[in-house]
Amino acid sequence: MVMEEGCTTRSKVLNYLGERFRVKMNLPEWYTNEQCANYLLDECICIHLKSGMEKFYLLCLMTRKLFTFAKQECMEENPDSIMCQEVLTPGQLYLMFMKERMSAWLQSVKLSFEKRGSRLSTVWTAENVIKIFNMGTDLTKPFEYLLATGNLSSKTGLGMMQNTGLCVVADKLNFIRYLSHFRCVHRGAAFAKMRTTSVRKLLPESWGFLCPVHTPDGEPCGLMNHMTAICEIVAPTLPTTSLPALLCSLGVTPVDGTPGKAYADCYPVLLDGAVVGWVEAELAPVVVDSLRMFKVLKEKKIPPWTEIVLVPKTGKASMYPGVFLFTTPCRMVRPVRNLALGKQELIGTFEQLYINVGIMEDEIEPGVTTHQELFPHSMLSVVASFIPYSDHNQSPRNMYQCQMGKQTMGFPLHSFLDRSDNKLYRLQTPQSPMVRPYMYDHYNLDNYPSGTNAIVAVISYTGYDMEDAMIVNKSSWERGFAHGSIYKTELVDLAEKVRGEDSVVFGVKPGDPKVNDKLDADGLPFIGSTLQYGDPFYGYINLNTGRPSSTSTRARRRAWWTT
Repeated sequence: MVMEEGCTTRSKVLNYLGERFRVKMNLPEWYTNEQCANYLLDECICIHLKSGMEKFYLLCLMTRKLFTFAKQECMEENPDSIMCQEVLTPGQLYLMFMKERMSAWLQSVKLSFEKRGSRLSTVWTAENVIKIFNMGTDLTKPFEYLLATGNLSSKTGLGMMQNTGLCVVADKLNFIRYLSHFRCVHRGAAFAKMRTTSVRKLLPESWGFLCPVHTPDGEPCGLMNHMTAICEIVAPTLPTTSLPALLCSLGVTPVDGTPGKAYADCYPVLLDGAVVGWVEAELAPVVVDSLRMFKVLKEKKIPPWTEIVLVPKTGKASMYPGVFLFTTPCRMVRPVRNLALGKQELIGTFEQLYINVGIMEDEIEPGVTTHQELFPHSMLSVVASFIPYSDHNQSPRNMYQCQMGKQTMGFPLHSFLDRSDNKLYRLQTPQSPMVRPYMYDHYNLDNYPSGTNAIVAVISYTGYDMEDAMIVNKSSWERGFAHGSIYKTELVDLAEKVRGEDSVVFGVKPGDPKVNDKLDADGLPFIGSTLQYGDPFYGYINLNTGRPSSTSTRARRRAWWTT
């Protein structure tokens, strides 16, 4: 198309692109068309790459891959597979949102300067400039709104398919529920409305990364998943500037060089989405094994969370062949045992497809099995690993137990008297379970128990099923069976009691018959006292009139107060 427009030089092409696209980019008017085109290429196309040459080589590889797929020589990648996915962490979301809000703030400051600058009487002083800066849009309020409601107020949408439900209150009903909030991965609310079930399928690629049973039933089934106990998300980053030279020393031809064989007999080598070279098909396994050895032994400055993938040519349609290296954050990795080196190694979701991981000792085949699981139940999440004899249950029973284990009142923490949470629950007489899975002691859950060993007798009295009901022994109930407490926080602000110019303080009038020794001299209930319905909750005195007032409680409660 650019040739038809007479664009025969680089300058003419840039001018053509800038002229067509500048209307969509919020750039200054004094930018030339070429500057707009350069901004488009730098900020909108392959933004993970820095130079134009890197982007050119990657676009060439993408074109080759497209033609290979059109000739049905490679398969289509499944976007619902975990091997093609990363996790959007809260930090990434906050950074994207902050970038947008900072841009909006700069835009508002710019408009204020232009408005003031158009006036001839404007005198630019430090105070005027600071005043303009303070008039810009607020940065903190949108973040407070996001954390309080989970709603994202963004004009661009940040490239996300939803703008609600992005924040969940970390409920402390019990410790297991609290822990599960931080191991949860949601595919997205937009997928819940799809009529297809492909997004909810449990694919074999998820082994060891997402728990197969810890997902709720109903609408979010298969969309709200939980990471396994050993799975973790890559957070740190390390420089990778030395890796291209290391690859060349292992036999990789640089991307601007010519390999010893035809390109059809070579694999492209990509590092974090950038084409760095070509490697001959026979040499590729040796290069990958060397990189893996350096990674496990922590040599040659290779990050331990590096994902090393060799997709071989199989002679039939499969994934597009090549050597792919990933060191970026937000990927899911998990530890396994490298049999060749006898040490632990972090593997990724894409990497797992092309290595052979055994579970038990008798499954290891020499020359075939390359890795082994650290323990057999590494496929389960933290909550699922607490189910006793889960391998003897139907899969739906394990799913239901993962949900029910998070619904029981337990012992979520030890600092009840020093907390200011809105509501806390506490089981008064918890017990250690009689059947203890291995992971129960591993996480030392006796410090945070969540149940009682109940002795249940099932009697077919009338021949009808009891469903979810249970008849409880009266004497065991009186002795405290399943007895719990609820800690509720109530805030008392005397500023709400002020009318006009009055001034009020906490306190009671000596000898006031309304308080009946229920409140102390500060107008607050005695610590540890039990308040019945109708008892005074707190008292205050109007300093202008000297008139005392008190508020009565509407429920039975025990008083623990702080100021």
